[in-house]
Formats: sequence, C-alpha cells, structure tokens
Amino acid sequence: MTLMDRGGWCPSARGRGAVVTKILLVMSSAAEAAIAREALAAAEPEAFEVASADSVCRAIACAADEPPDLVLLDLEGDASRPEAMAPLEMLRAAFPTVPVVVVVERGAEALAQRALERGARSYLIKHPQRPALLGRVVRHALEVERLVNALAETRAQSARAETNLTSLFATAKVGMAFADLDGRLERVNAAFADSLGYAGAELEGRRLADLAAPGSGDVGGSLLAQIRDGSESGEVEDLLLHRDGHPILLRLSVSAVRGPSGRPERLLLAERSRAEEALRLSEDRFRAVFEGAASGIAVVDLEGRIANANAALQRIFGYEHDELLALTREQLVHPDDLELGAEARAELFAGLRDGFEIERRYLHKDGRTLWLKLTSSLVRTATGAPAFVISACEDVTSRRQAEEALRIRTVQLLELVAAAASQAGTVDEALEICLHHVCERAGWPVGHALLVGEDGGLTPTSIWYLADRELYESFREATMSAPFGADRGFPSSVLKTGKPTWFEDLAGEPVERHQTGGRAVAEARQRGQHRADLLELPGG
Repeated sequence: MTLMDRGGWCPSARGRGAVVTKILLVMSSAAEAAIAREALAAAEPEAFEVASADSVCRAIACAADEPPDLVLLDLEGDASRPEAMAPLEMLRAAFPTVPVVVVVERGAEALAQRALERGARSYLIKHPQRPALLGRVVRHALEVERLVNALAETRAQSARAETNLTSLFATAKVGMAFADLDGRLERVNAAFADSLGYAGAELEGRRLADLAAPGSGDVGGSLLAQIRDGSESGEVEDLLLHRDGHPILLRLSVSAVRGPSGRPERLLLAERSRAEEALRLSEDRFRAVFEGAASGIAVVDLEGRIANANAALQRIFGYEHDELLALTREQLVHPDDLELGAEARAELFAGLRDGFEIERRYLHKDGRTLWLKLTSSLVRTATGAPAFVISACEDVTSRRQAEEALRIRTVQLLELVAAAASQAGTVDEALEICLHHVCERAGWPVGHALLVGEDGGLTPTSIWYLADRELYESFREATMSAPFGADRGFPSSVLKTGKPTWFEDLAGEPVERHQTGGRAVAEARQRGQHRADLLELPGG
C-alpha cells in the first residue's frame, strides 16, 4: 500500500481554513492503518489529515516534500536486537524535528521502552484502540516536541550569549584588563597590551605602578584604596611607560567586580575614551538574553555559590534575587542528592568534558521538593583556568511525580492481582477479585466478565464490579438479559481479540443496554463522576 492520493494528505471532512495536524501512519498492515485512521477521526473530528505508507522507505520518499507534523510508527521485532530500531532511526534521520509515536503489540513494552530511549516521543499498545487516548497521546507528543525545541533554542541563545561575553573581552578594540585589588594585572586583552607595546602575557602579573613613567608615582594608588574601602568606580589618568621607552597618557575607567559576599574581589580596567559605548552595548545584549530566557539560568562560582540568577530561576525556587545569592548549595539541593553530579563536576573542572547534564532534587522556599534538570558548562579564563559555571535549569517536577505515581500504581495492582489469584478458591472467585482490583485501581465504575460458549456466543456471568449498585443496576440487568453473538455488541470485540477492550460509547449495543447505560452515564456526570468507562474482560 502506497501513500494515499499519490503522496498527498487524505483529509477528513472539515471546515475551510481550519488548522489541521498532518499525521503519517507507517504500518505494513492496511487493517491496522484503517483502525488508526478511524481512531484519530473519532478522537478529534476534523482535526487531522492522515496519510499512510506500508514501509519506512516509501513514507520518507512520499513525504519528503511535505513533512508530517507527527509519525505513528508500527514497530515490531526483538528489543534486544539493534536492527529493531532501524525504522525509528530512519524516520528520525529523515524528519529530525518531527515527533514519532510508536505502536507495539501488548507484551512488547521492552521494545517501546527501547524506542523511547532512541528518540520516540511516546508509545501506544495495540488492541484496544481508544480514540480519546490516541488523540491525547498525539497531542501530548506534539506539545513535548514543541517544548523540547523551545528549550533547545533557549539553550542555544544562552550559549551564544556566553560566547559573546567571553569573546567581547578578547576581541574588543577598546583596551580592557582585569586586575586584583592592588592593581596587579591578571588578564589583559590585545588592545590594552598594544597600547603599551606588549604582548598580553608579558603584562600579566605586573602592577600598574610598575608601568608608571618616571615621576608618575603610584598610578591609581589612592583610587584602589577607595575601592577597597567601598567605592564602586573611578578614573585614573596618568603617564605610563611604553615598552620602547616613551611615556604615553592613558585614561582608564576602574570598576569594582564584586563577589557573592558583596565585597570587591577584582578590578575591571577599560580605556575610557573608547570603552563606554562598547561596554554598554555588550551589557545590554547579555542582560536581554539572560533575563529573557525561559529556562532558569544561574552563574555559579567555583565554590558552588550563585553569583547571579535570572528571573526564571527566581520563580522556580520562590526566592528573590538577593535571597538566592545568599544561599549555599547545601541549602538548595535536597540532602540526599548533594553528591549527585560531583564526579561530572570534577571532570568538568579538570577539562575532561565540556559540560554535563543531571536531574536531581532541590528544595523550594516553601519546603517542597523540586526535580530540576540541570545543564552546566564551564567558562574559563584566557589562560585556561576555571572561571565560573553557567547552569540552565528546567523544572521537571510534574513529570517525575507522574512517573513515580504510575510506577507505584502498576506495582500495587500487580501485587494485588497476584495475591488474589493465589488466595481464591475457585476460578470464578479469582476472576471476581481481579476484576474488582482492576476496576477500583483504574477508576472504572463498571466491570463485567462474560464467558465464551461452545457455539461461539457470549454468556453474561454473575461476576460484576459496580462502584454504585443503585446507579448501574439497570444496566447490569439489561446486560444479563441481552444475547451476545459472535458479531454483536462490543463484547464481540473481546471474543475476537481475546484481550481487554475499553470503550466509552454504547451506540453499537442492544437498545435496552444502550439506553440504560446512557442514562447511568448522564447521571454519573451530574453527580460529578466524570469517568464513565466500562471494562469487559474475556472469560474462560
């Protein structure tokens, strides 16, 4: 089966000008593709344009000129074999910005997990096809892809700002230098060195007073003393000695660079006549990127103290800017996670890696636990020594909580079902206990087991789960009196597949069962019981 309409998208009926999402189905089975197409149409009528191909190669060829918004890939094979991921890898290579949702057989969760690790955005289990669930998974995958792309762009902007800030000093046409509080030069750019006729490395370690022309005295000595006593900045204008021996008049703007404690730690020197506009433009550019970033960004010193934090990081932690700067790493990181990332951080400082990424727990101002995804990179001085760390933080608390809750619910349900099966005296008793646990844990108000007769028909059993007996009793009675052939009603789909079937619409059921079920659902919604799914299990 090739792509429908000669490579075009096959739309459902929709209003002219409506915004639709293009879905590409890559499924070798025409029947499976039809089921997925019908499920998408039922989930969100008029919302999707769907095309299908029976192989990855045909899908890539036919959709090359008009890529889809999302790919639904039927994935098969042994999860332990590398070639099982080949279809996914081919699609990711062809459409690197298009999210892929894989569809696997029940029992192939390991294959689905492997696909998630290799770039798939989500996965679905075949049979049953729940229209509402399929629609939610598609929308969720599209939103995750949008957020991932937005985060990547934010990180790219931060990286560019970081590079610009580091390169500005080195490439500025204005003479600039860093010095300690005694005026000893630690780092100078090419323009500063050129003004005195030196190479940069020749000036590092020398005091300004050592460069003074005869008779000039202690260059800037009084200003340096004022800065050590609390002054923010000032100017120095004095005669310095050029390397070739002639004196030159140099006018410098001297500013204090303060550390987390608020005390001056070093000095920034700049040739005043040419520096003001360049510094102002660079500062404005960096501030705009830093403060406008969607991710939390922190400038962290080598001791792990926050030297600067943008507005997004303040919102994540619930602290004001000055409050964050006064906190230590031990006060922000969850006590049990303090050692996480220590090895990567050491390798970063040692030059063994350019950056690292971890997820660990932190503490909000109100005491609750946060899960943050931390991406850190090291900024070095011109000599290669570590200067400070730039860290971008993404709040992933909701995702981690959802993952943990799902894991706990799954384990608990499996334990309950296993215990029930071992304790029951009869098959009917075991089935009744299992049905009760499944419905109760999943939040389904009604569950029923039917048996397959020798003639291929279905026989209702007395094994039911009713969360509200008064509300659903009429539906139970209608079901018990309704005949179910091999091709009649939703229970027939259980007979055909031998697997659980979930549904929300009883339109295809016998009239009385349909009507009583509809009334029960309507009353449940009036009571605020919005979940009105029904679960029927195949019996033996």
